[in-house]
Amino acid sequence: MGRLVRLPERTALDRACAAWLARRLQSGAGPVVFAACGGRSVDGILAALPGQAGVPWERVHVFLVDERVVPAGHADSNLRQLHAGLVAPLASAGLLPAGNLHAFAFPQHPSVAAEAAAVESCNRALRALGGRFDAVLLSAGEDGHVAALFPGHRSFDDPAQGYIRFDDSPKPPASRVSASRALLLRSRAAALVFAGESKRAALAGFIACGRPDPDAGLGRLAVLDRQPVPACLVRALPEWAAFTDLDHR
Repeated sequence: MGRLVRLPERTALDRACAAWLARRLQSGAGPVVFAACGGRSVDGILAALPGQAGVPWERVHVFLVDERVVPAGHADSNLRQLHAGLVAPLASAGLLPAGNLHAFAFPQHPSVAAEAAAVESCNRALRALGGRFDAVLLSAGEDGHVAALFPGHRSFDDPAQGYIRFDDSPKPPASRVSASRALLLRSRAAALVFAGESKRAALAGFIACGRPDPDAGLGRLAVLDRQPVPACLVRALPEWAAFTDLDHR
């Protein structure tokens, strides 16, 4: 079940998306897994989440959807953004236990073995929590990519079940980690953001795409510049909402 939400005022859009995610984080009695992407489009949403009532943060485990292979304090780190907008406010309020953040511990100096171990550590943590995201926050790129799954790139076709790492990203920086297509398709619910005029073509592609069948390959995915639109994968999930500040009619 999915819906498209249009709110031209950005603060209202951020709050609506945060409220939608908060409701999905309130279900069940055991651990809840939340994953968030990086990028400027989600800054306001992350900042609005700590103010949402009823979220059992003591049971919520936070993961990154994707990350640049850089140390935690690096300017390009998605963890840095997630920590500033969500984790630090929750921790300061005593709401989120330190052990509930599962980040990629990349070393200061590049090492293939250490970087692979950091990815596998998050894969193990996720498997221990059920191997799926209960709620995920995604932002579509201009080309329709989500997480670090790019159209026409091997990341989109990688058959791995967990996180994947690659060094040939079509968008810099080249070294990245991403939730695989299979991992995203196991998510229970996803909020997908199309914010700004530069995302108009990606939004049109998402609206045009059919519902992909996770058991039958790509299904009917829309194409953008002759490539499947990765954002369309969201439409295969049990529950999704796409949020935009663009006129989509």
